[in-house]
Amino acid sequence: MLVLAPRGVAYCLQSIDSSDPESISAARVLAMKLQGETLTDPEVGVLRLQTLLGYAPLGSPEAAAYRDELNAAWDALSAKEQDHLLG
Repeated sequence: MLVLAPRGVAYCLQSIDSSDPESISAARVLAMKLQGETLTDPEVGVLRLQTLLGYAPLGSPEAAAYRDELNAAWDALSAKEQDHLLG
């Protein structure tokens, strides 16, 4: 992805749609990678679920499902991955 820099990164950042949780999730991952972070697939999954939960209406069945999925995904992370995401 960074091979395309700087034009490719600028294009990715310009295409972020703040009303789309998938777009925001991708932007979060991109920002972390630009800062030199290396993320595992499970970590990316947790970041995605956190973003989706943040966009779900409070108290909705959708929010409850995302919360359950996020809790399970978090529990499946190794201690090292959890520490990494906590910063």
